[in-house]
Amino acid sequence: PLYRMWNPYITDHLYTTNYEEYNSGAIRCGYAKEGLLGYIYNTNVAGTVPLYRLWNPQIMDHLYTTNYYEYNAGAASYGYSKEGVTGYIGSIG
Repeated sequence: PLYRMWNPYITDHLYTTNYEEYNSGAIRCGYAKEGLLGYIYNTNVAGTVPLYRLWNPQIMDHLYTTNYYEYNAGAASYGYSKEGVTGYIGSIG
């Protein structure tokens, strides 16, 4: 499962496959549960690509990308910290 949360104070969505993070961890940080968004793979399966998650504490923003270059460049150049792979989704094109 892929869960979605919303923090109205910092205007940020948080997506996670971790139920503990969804159920209690993020709530302590001001996020409200929005429910189950859908399902993604937790391991790399043929035809899928990683969905990377980054966090920028200066602008209070999560960034999600399937582009490895953007994942590295975003972290290095724009103040984002790498948070790893959220899961694996079907590749586009």
